[in-house]
Amino acid sequence: MGLLKGKALNWAITAAAGAGFLLFGYDQGIMSGLLTGRAFTAQFPEIDTTEGANGSASLQGTVVAIYEIGCFFGSIGAMVFGERLGRRWCIIIGCLILSVGGALQAGAYGIPQLIVGRIVAGLGNGMNTSTIPVWHSELMKANKRGKGLAIELAINIFGVMSAYWVDYGLSFVENEAQFRFPLALQILFALCTAAAVLVLPESPRWLINHDRIDEARQILSDVRIGIHEGANTEAILDKELAEIKHAIDEEREAAAGNTFKALLKNGSQRFRTRTLLGIGGQFMQQLSGINLITYYAPVIFQQSVGLPRDISLLLAGFNGIAYFISSLVPIWIIDRLGRRKLMLFAAGGQAVCMAILAGTVSNGSKSAGIVAVVMLFLFNFFFAVVYSPFLGCFLLTAALASASNWIFTFLVVEITPVSIKNIQWRTHIYFAVFNAFFLPLIYFFYPETQDLSLEQIDRLFTGGKIQLHWKAAMGGDVEGPSESPSTNGEHGDESKPACGKCVNAKEECLWGQIITFRPENALCLNGSDGLQQVEPSDERVSTQSPLMDRARRSPDTRRSIPAGNRVSSERDNRPTDSPSAISYINGNGDNSTPRLPASTRSLSNQDATTMLRMSGWSRNYDNGQTSMPSPMSTNPETNAFAPTRLGLTPRSHESPEVTTNGTTENAASALMSFRTDAAQTQLQPPAVDFPNMGFDVDPNLANMLPYGYSPEALFDDGIFLPGSAYQELHKTFRSHVFNAACSKPTSRRGTPDPSADETNAGDSGAAESAMSTTDLRMEQSEGTSTPPELTPRQERKLWSNWITEISSWLDKFDIHKHFRHTLPSMAERDSHLRLSMSALSARQLEKKDGSMPAYLSLALYQEAIHVLLPKLHTKDLAVIASCVVLCVLEMFSCSPKAWRRHLDGCANLILSMNVRGDSGGLEEALFWCFARMDVCGGLISSEKTLVPVSRWTLNDSFVATVEMYKSADGFEKQAHYACYLLGRILDLFARFQIDLDTTNSLVRRPPDQHAAYTSEWDQLMTAILDWYTDRPPEMRAILTQPATFGPKSSPFPTLLFSNPAAIAANQQHHTAQLLMLSHKPADHKFRRKTRSILWHARQICGISMSNDHHGCWTNCIQPIWLAGRMMSHPEEHRAIVELYERIERETGWGTKWRVDDLKEVWGDLSV
Repeated sequence: MGLLKGKALNWAITAAAGAGFLLFGYDQGIMSGLLTGRAFTAQFPEIDTTEGANGSASLQGTVVAIYEIGCFFGSIGAMVFGERLGRRWCIIIGCLILSVGGALQAGAYGIPQLIVGRIVAGLGNGMNTSTIPVWHSELMKANKRGKGLAIELAINIFGVMSAYWVDYGLSFVENEAQFRFPLALQILFALCTAAAVLVLPESPRWLINHDRIDEARQILSDVRIGIHEGANTEAILDKELAEIKHAIDEEREAAAGNTFKALLKNGSQRFRTRTLLGIGGQFMQQLSGINLITYYAPVIFQQSVGLPRDISLLLAGFNGIAYFISSLVPIWIIDRLGRRKLMLFAAGGQAVCMAILAGTVSNGSKSAGIVAVVMLFLFNFFFAVVYSPFLGCFLLTAALASASNWIFTFLVVEITPVSIKNIQWRTHIYFAVFNAFFLPLIYFFYPETQDLSLEQIDRLFTGGKIQLHWKAAMGGDVEGPSESPSTNGEHGDESKPACGKCVNAKEECLWGQIITFRPENALCLNGSDGLQQVEPSDERVSTQSPLMDRARRSPDTRRSIPAGNRVSSERDNRPTDSPSAISYINGNGDNSTPRLPASTRSLSNQDATTMLRMSGWSRNYDNGQTSMPSPMSTNPETNAFAPTRLGLTPRSHESPEVTTNGTTENAASALMSFRTDAAQTQLQPPAVDFPNMGFDVDPNLANMLPYGYSPEALFDDGIFLPGSAYQELHKTFRSHVFNAACSKPTSRRGTPDPSADETNAGDSGAAESAMSTTDLRMEQSEGTSTPPELTPRQERKLWSNWITEISSWLDKFDIHKHFRHTLPSMAERDSHLRLSMSALSARQLEKKDGSMPAYLSLALYQEAIHVLLPKLHTKDLAVIASCVVLCVLEMFSCSPKAWRRHLDGCANLILSMNVRGDSGGLEEALFWCFARMDVCGGLISSEKTLVPVSRWTLNDSFVATVEMYKSADGFEKQAHYACYLLGRILDLFARFQIDLDTTNSLVRRPPDQHAAYTSEWDQLMTAILDWYTDRPPEMRAILTQPATFGPKSSPFPTLLFSNPAAIAANQQHHTAQLLMLSHKPADHKFRRKTRSILWHARQICGISMSNDHHGCWTNCIQPIWLAGRMMSHPEEHRAIVELYERIERETGWGTKWRVDDLKEVWGDLSV
C-alpha cells in the first residue's frame, strides 16, 4: 500500500475487483462445455445426458447446482464473519478456499469427490461475491462507481467467455486433460486476486466503523488524488469522512446493538426494505433466465435447437464474445442514463427474447433455429446492459442479497436439465413471464442511485417515505449543504468556482479569496496593440472595458456571482498572513503596494500578463518556439506593473482609489472570460524593473575571464524572453559569476601556476575595482528577500523527485552517486544549494505534468540566485554545485540554441577554481555533469567546448590523456573517456572550421591544412576504435536483437545495457564515429576497418529506444538528430518521432524543435 495513488490506485482497485469477478464468470461458464465432453462423460458416466447415454439429468443438475449451495454458505459466512475480518482479508480467505476447491475438482475421479470440490469452491466464491462489490464501492467516488461496477461486469462476462473458449479449445483433446486443466485453471485466477488485494488498501468505511480514522483519511486521500482539482482537498476529505461517520452512526443507532435483527426491522434506516430490494435484485437476475444460457448454452444449442456438438460449442464461444462486447456498453452509459432506465429497458427486452425463443424452438425448422440462436445472443445483450442493478449499502445487506442470489441460481441450475428434457420449449415461457413481471417491480420500488454517494443512498431510505429520486432539498452534507449529485458541483451547488487555468495546472484555485481588484489595472484586448490599459472610471461598473462587457454577457459570469457573494464573508475573517491568501491592501489602509503571502512575496506585483505567461502559457515559451514582440516600456507612467525581483525596492506609483464590490465582481468575471481567449492572444512581456546590477560584462573584466563569454542571444531563448523575470535573473546571475571568476579564490586550492600568478598580480587592481561596485549592489540587496515557503507536501514531492528522477540525470557517470547522496546532505547547511535543487525539481515537475504551481520554480530560482550571489566570491565547492544545478535548470528551460550562453559563466568559474575531470570525489562528479552539458551545447552549435579539452585533466597532451584512461580502474572511467573523445572531436572540427550539420563524407582542406587535419583525424579515430574494442564487460550490451519491420516491432536493433554509464558512453561512441566518418579527410585510406555511417546511426537510435533511463535520454536528443538525418524508411521516421515525443512526455525536456528539423530534412518522406 502507498505505492499507487490517484487514478493509478483507482484502476488497480478496479482491476483487483475485476479479477475476482473474472474468476466468478469463469466458474459459471466452465461446466457448460465439460458436460458434453467425451473425456468428462467417460470419467463421469452417471451424468452423461448426451444422445444415446443413460445418465441422470437430475443428478447432472445437482452436480452443477451444488456449487451454488457452497456459494450460499460462503455468503452467509461473509455476513457472519466479514465485518470482523475486514473486506480485504475476507476476499483473500475466500480466494484461498476457492483454490482448494479447484484442486479437488481437478483431481476428482468420482461424483462424490467432484461434488465436494464444487461445494468448497463455492464457499470461497460466495465470500468473494459478497465482499468484492462492497469493498470496491466503498473505495470509489460516487460519480465513478457505476462505471467501475460496469467494468466489473465486463470482466465477469469476459470470464464466462474465456471458459467457453477454453472448453472449445480442449474439446479436441481426447485425454483427461480435456476437463482437468480447465477446472485447475481457476486456481490461478484465485491466487492472482488474493495477491492483488493483499497490496491494496482496506475500505475506509470499514476502518471508520472500527475507529481507525487516520488510516481511513490517508486511504481516502490516496484514492482521491487528482479528482478534486482546483479545490480545497483537505476540506473535501473532512467532509467525506464526516458523512461516512454520520452514516455509520445512524446505522448503529438504528440497529440498536443487534445488526442481524435490524435487517428484519423497518426503522428509520429501513433495513428490511433495503434487504428485500437487494434480494429482489438478485431474484430478477437469476430468474431472468441468464443462468439457463450461462450454465447450459451448449446443451440448449444441442438439445433444443438441434445443432451438432462441435457447432454448439463454437456458438457458445461466440455467444460469450457477444456477451462480453455487450457488457462494455454500460461503462459509458450507466452513469449518464442511470440504473432505473437501464433496468426497465433490459427487463422488457429479455421478456421479448424469451417469448420469441419459446416460439421458434417449438417450431423445429431450420429458419426457426436461426432465429432462436439470434434470440439467445440478443438476450445476453439485454442482460449485460443492466447487471448488478442494486447495491446493498453495507456488508450484511450485500451478503444476504448475495446468499439469496445463490439460492435462486441453485433453483434455476437444478431444474434446467430436467425442464429442457421434459417440457422442452415451454421452459422459456416461464422465464418470459418472470421478465414481464419485473417491469412494474422496478418502476415502483427501485430508486435511482445515479451519481449518489453511499451516504446519499442512505438518505433515500430515511424519513417517512422512500424516495425513488434524489431531491436537492434532501441535503446530504452533515454540517451544511451538500454538493448536488445531479450537477457534480458545477451548477447551483454554492461551491467556489475554479478557473480553468488552475484546474489544468492542477493547482488550488485562489479565485475570489481576499482579492481587491483595481480599475486602473483593468486590461482590454485591442486588435492592433494587444493588451491595453483601460482608464479608471468612477462608476460602480466600468463600461469602457470591452473585456468586462464580454464577461457580463458570459454565462460563466452569472454562475460565479453567488460564489463571490459567499466568499465576501470569508474575506473579512481570513488572517492576512494566511499562506493561501493574497492581499492587495497594505498596512496603511491603501492599495498603493500589493502584498503577497510569505510563500510568494518575492514575486510581488506580478501582473496578469506575467502570471498568464508563467502558468498557463509557460510551455509555449520553452525551446524558443514562440516569437515574442519587444518588451513593454519600463516607464512607470505607462506600465503600472513594474515587478520587484531579488527583494529590491519596487518603483513607486500613484495610489488608486479603493474599488467597490461591484467592480470586484465584474473584474473577476472579466478575468475568467479573458482566460478562455488567452491562448489565442499574443501578449507582450511586461517590463521588469531591475536596477543596473552589471548585466553586461565590464570591459575591464572581459579580457580577464579564463575562457571568455558568449554575446547576447539574438533569438528567442525559451522562457528567458526579453523583459521576462527569468531573463533578468539570468543576466544578473551571469554577470556576477563572471566577476567571481576574475577574482582571487579565498578558500580554494589550485594547481600552482607562476605565470598565472603574475597575470593575476598585474590585473588585480582592475579586478578589485570591477568587483567593488558589484559587491556594494549585492550588499544592498542582501537581507531584503523572503524565501518562498513550501508546504510539507510540496517539499516532500520536490525532494522525492530529486532523488528518484533528477539525480539519475546527473549521476549517470558516477557510481558513487554524489548528486543523490552527497548534495542533499550539503543542502542542509548551504541554503543556496537547497534552493537551487528545489528550483530544478519544481521546474521539471512543472514542465513534465504540471504537478507543481507555475510560479514556484521562478520563486525558488530567484531566491537561489539572491542567496548565492554574496557567496560567489568564496568559490566554495557548494557554490560550484549550485551553479551546475542552476545551469541544468536553465538548459532545461531555455532554447537549445542558446545553451552556451547559459553555460559560459559556470565554465569560467570552473576554470578559475581548477575543477577537473580527474579531481576525484564531488569535484569530479560536478565536472563531468557540466562537461556533458558542454558537449551537448557544442554538438548543437558546432563549436568547441567552453571548457577546453586540454583543461579537462592534469595531462594537457592528447596522448598522455589516452594512456591515463586506458590504464584507469573502474568502468565509469571509460564513460569519462568516451565523453572526452567526443569533446576532442568538437575541438578538432572547430579548429578546422567544420560544420557538424553537414553530412559530407569527404573533407577537402587547403594543402597547408590537409596534412595536419589528416594526422589529427587519424590519431583521434584510432583512439575511438580502441575504446570500442577494449571496453570492459560492464560497458557492453547484455542483450542484442536485430531490427524487424512490421506491426509491434522496432525498425532499429535492440541493445540493452545494464547501467546508465554504458548507455551514454556507447551512444557517445557511435555519435563520435558518425561525425568522424561523415568528415573523413579526402583521399585518406584509414588502416583499420570501420563500420558504415548508417550502421552507427542505427545503433544510436536503437540504444535510445531499448533503454528507458531518463538521464541518458536527456543527452541523446542531439545524437538522435544526427542519426535521424540518415534514415529514409517511413517506419524509421515514425519510430524516431515517437521516441522524441516519449522523451518530452516522460522527462519534460523539449524535443519538438528537433522533430520539426528532422521533418524538414525528410521532406516528402516525413511522417
